[in-house]
Amino acid sequence: MLLSLQGAALGAMAGQMTYGKRQWEHLDAEMRKIIPVAYEAAQKAVQLIDKDSDAFDAYMVTLI
Repeated sequence: MLLSLQGAALGAMAGQMTYGKRQWEHLDAEMRKIIPVAYEAAQKAVQLIDKDSDAFDAYMVTLI
């Protein structure tokens, strides 16, 4: 999960760095599609990781 989070975050970051640049102008249409998907995937992964951490914390409390 962490690897996919990093991939999505890096994809969104790289997309934002290339979007609107003259040398990457031929990819603007693709970037408009990819950036929001990668960003949303990263945000969703963070939520899932947080839920997993919360579940583990609750489990650990039951052991004490």
